Amino acid sequence: MLTPRTSFVSSEDHVEVAVHDYGGDGHPTIFIHGTGLVSRMWEPVITRLGEEFRAICVDLRAHGATTNPADVNFFDHRMVADVVSVIDALEVRDAWVVGHSMGGMLAIDYVCREINNVKKICLIGTTPYFGGRSKEFEEEFLRVRLDPIKSGMTMKQLGKISSKKLTGPKAPNEV
Repeated sequence: MLTPRTSFVSSEDHVEVAVHDYGGDGHPTIFIHGTGLVSRMWEPVITRLGEEFRAICVDLRAHGATTNPADVNFFDHRMVADVVSVIDALEVRDAWVVGHSMGGMLAIDYVCREINNVKKICLIGTTPYFGGRSKEFEEEFLRVRLDPIKSGMTMKQLGKISSKKLTGPKAPNEV
C-alpha cells in the first residue's frame, strides 16, 4: 500500500483541503477524483506510473479528509478554488492535471483559469460542463448522485461501491 505525505491547504472560504503527496521524482501531476470518491481511488494508477511522476491527489470538499462545510455545493466555483489553492500552495508549475467525472469538469475549469500553468490534461469519464440539454437532465443527474447521500449513505460507503466499479476488483478496500 502506498503511503502519501498528507497536508492541508486553506482554500478561499477557509475549507481545509487535504492534499496527499505520493512523491516521485517526475513531473508534478495533480489527480482530482469525482463525486462520492476520494483521492485514494488513484492509488492503483499511481502504483503503475511509478517514480516517473510526482503524484499529488486532492480530496475535494466534503470528501475524504477535507473539511465538510455546512453549505457545501458540489457545482460552484469554490470547488475549483480548492484546486487552485493546492497548486498555488505547493508552487506547482506546468502541471499535468488528471480528472475523473466531476474532477474532470474541475480540471477543465482550472485549465481555463490557469492556462499558462498547465502542460497537459487527461480527462476520464467527464463532460466540459455540468448539465445537459434540459433542466430535467440536470435534475436527474443530481438526483442519481445525491440520493444515496441524502438517504444517509456516507461518502466512505459510497466510495467503496464506486471505487470497485471504477478501478476493478483489485482496488483497495480502504477509501
